[in-house]
Amino acid sequence: MGPLGLVYASAVIAVAIAVASMIDARGLSRLRLLQANSARQQAANETVRAQNAILLRTIQALGEPVDKTVLERTAREQLGFIKPDELVFKFE
Repeated sequence: MGPLGLVYASAVIAVAIAVASMIDARGLSRLRLLQANSARQQAANETVRAQNAILLRTIQALGEPVDKTVLERTAREQLGFIKPDELVFKFE
């Protein structure tokens, strides 16, 4: 058996393994499960990318020189800061 015979034998074995995994009932269900997990993870990645873009814009806005209005708005939104003369009403 020469090198070409080994290539053919490898191809036949690969096809046999692929067919066996498709025929196996768990093979196709596992493939569908993996595809669903992959799609879910891609959606989660897109959400994180969008959040990163928002944070990057905030960082750029807070860059040198510091924009005091952006800094104040960010401190109010993220940290809950208030001015000394303000009253806070919380409704639940």
